Amino acid sequence: MRPVAKRITDMPIPDDDVFGAIKRVYEQMEGVGPLLQDPKTSSIRIVLNPERMVINESQRLYTYLSLFGFPVDAVIANRVLPAAARSRYFDRWFEIQAGHLATARSAFDPLPFFQAPRFDREMVGTEMLDHFGQEVFGRKDPSAVMHQERPIEIRKERGAYALYIRLPFAEKDRINVWARGDDLVVQVDNQRRHLVLPRTLAGRSITSAAFQEQRLRVGFGKKEAS
Repeated sequence: MRPVAKRITDMPIPDDDVFGAIKRVYEQMEGVGPLLQDPKTSSIRIVLNPERMVINESQRLYTYLSLFGFPVDAVIANRVLPAAARSRYFDRWFEIQAGHLATARSAFDPLPFFQAPRFDREMVGTEMLDHFGQEVFGRKDPSAVMHQERPIEIRKERGAYALYIRLPFAEKDRINVWARGDDLVVQVDNQRRHLVLPRTLAGRSITSAAFQEQRLRVGFGKKEAS
C-alpha cells in the first residue's frame, strides 16, 4: 500500500523494519504469559495501601488475574504506620488503618497476608532492602510459594465434565459466558478471556453455567455431531 498511500497523503509510513520490530515484540510478549501462568515458575503478590479505594481496586485486580489464570500467592499491605509513630496526632490514622487492614485480611483470606511498615527514610540500597525484607517476611523464605491454588481446573463428574474458574470478588451479574467454536469466552466487567478448550472439552455442548462460592462452574455434555 506504500506507493498508493504516498499519492494521497504526506504522512510518513513506517518501513518494513519497523513493522518487523513490532511483530517481534508482540511475539515476545505472547511468550511471557505461559511463564507467569505456571505456578512452578512464578507467582504474583498483590501490594496494596491500607485505604478503601486501593483495597477495592486490588480486589478487582485479583478477580482479573484469576480470570486469566495467573497464580497469586500472597497479599502485602504497604506503608503501615509502625507503633513507634503513635502520638495524639496519628491516633485517628491508626484506627482508620486498623479497620482497613482487618477488612483486607478478611477479604483476601486464605491468601497469606503480610505488612510492610512505613519507614522514616527512603529504602535505597541492598542493606535497607534486606532490612525491609526481614520486616515483611521475618524468617519466612520470600522466594517460597506461599499459597497454591489452581485458578482453572477441569473435573470429571458423573460421566460428564466441568470446568471451574476461580473468580474472587466477582458478582454473578457481572459475568458472561458463551462458546465460540472450540473457545470458551468468559467476560467479567470489560475483561474478556478466550479459553481454548482442551480436546477433552472441545466440541462438547455447554449444559450449565453457575457461579457459587467465588467459582464459576461451566458444565459440558456430550460431543456435538459434526
